[in-house]
Amino acid sequence: PDSLSSPLLALDMPYYGIPLKYWPELTGITIPPDELDEFKAKMLRLVIEQGLVQRDLNPGNVLVRLNESKPQLVPIDWEYSHYVMGKPRNERGQEADFVENITSRTLAPHYPKQNG
Repeated sequence: PDSLSSPLLALDMPYYGIPLKYWPELTGITIPPDELDEFKAKMLRLVIEQGLVQRDLNPGNVLVRLNESKPQLVPIDWEYSHYVMGKPRNERGQEADFVENITSRTLAPHYPKQNG
C-alpha cells in the first residue's frame, strides 16, 4: 500500500519484522551495536559485490526481526534502487560512499549513546 496516496488500513508483517522507526517504542529491545555494524557492512557488500544500490534507506525501510532471540535488520523497498554492474568493483566507490552515509544516518539513533 502507498500510504501517501491511499488510506492505509493495515500493515501487519509478523514474519518479516517491525519497521526500525517503530522498534524501540513497540519492543523496548535495543539493537546490539554488532548487528548495526553488520547491517552497514552488508549494505556495502551489496554495492561492491552485487552492484546493487539501495537509494531509499530510511527507518521505515529497514525491518527488525528476532532471529534466535537477537534483533536482525532487513532492508526492504527496493523500488528506487539501481544496479551499477556496468562499473568494475574498484570504481563503485561513489555509490559505496552514498550507501555508507545513508545507512549511517538511518542507524545513528540506535547506536548506544557515548558518555563523556
